[in-house]
Amino acid sequence: ADFRLKELGGTSKGTASAFDKAWSRLKTYIGLYMGAAVAIQKITATFGDLMALSDKMGEVRKTTGFSADEVGRLSEELKKMDTRTSLTGLMDLSVAAGQLGLKTEGDVLGFTEAANKMMVALPEMGKEGATEMLKVALATGEIDKIRKQMEAGLIDGSSATAVAMEKVGSTIDRLRATSAATAPAITDFVKRVGAVGAQSGISIDQVAALGSTVDALGMRVEMSATALSRMMPAIRNNAFDIAKILGVTPNTIRELYDTGQGMEVILMILQRMKDSNMDANSIEQMLGMGGM
Repeated sequence: ADFRLKELGGTSKGTASAFDKAWSRLKTYIGLYMGAAVAIQKITATFGDLMALSDKMGEVRKTTGFSADEVGRLSEELKKMDTRTSLTGLMDLSVAAGQLGLKTEGDVLGFTEAANKMMVALPEMGKEGATEMLKVALATGEIDKIRKQMEAGLIDGSSATAVAMEKVGSTIDRLRATSAATAPAITDFVKRVGAVGAQSGISIDQVAALGSTVDALGMRVEMSATALSRMMPAIRNNAFDIAKILGVTPNTIRELYDTGQGMEVILMILQRMKDSNMDANSIEQMLGMGGM
């Protein structure tokens, strides 16, 4: 058959319309980060791959609110990453960043980089695991804390989001590698307890360590997390009574909480439980929690 270019504008218009639309969309983005002429030379992917990439770029704009220029700059940065993940795969992570409420170029890029690294280090977590890490970092205030440290010049990094996620991810990876606990179980525990822990002066690393211990001992994560989440505010609300029971000065409990040493209070109570052979009901009465 004699397929001539002019037919694309004539009798073959319907057949070519899908390609025309896809190519039109692609040119909007590809021309921004690669240059149209260079793009035609370099892009060797199949038509289906080009369609997928075009669709993902459009999804990024939709979830993040980015302009075409901003998506172009994001694409340029993603192309620089040393990874086996395809550009379409990275764009898919950027889509997730927008769905989770990240709206600046730095935060979206930071999430995409950190999520990609996490999926390599913790393959059993998948993309869902990366999104859970971001939720944990947001819920615990870790991102805001790191952003302030970066502004003060105390730590380096391209994005507070990336630094926070990598911190959470590396902690969980280390605990998973050195115990019988699994990464999904630790993540679930941190997600449930992290925000309450942050309010009680317990770092995300310490909450993760508690989660690792719970899972390694074969305890149910959901029940343990619920109990601990109830326990931490109860300690603060009954600080003076607990200090008396523990044999410390009246202000000790509150001072430990206020200086970010909430984990020390938890350890003191657990040690008292061990020394006095106290069971769960006894500790709940001591904390003024009542029965479960």
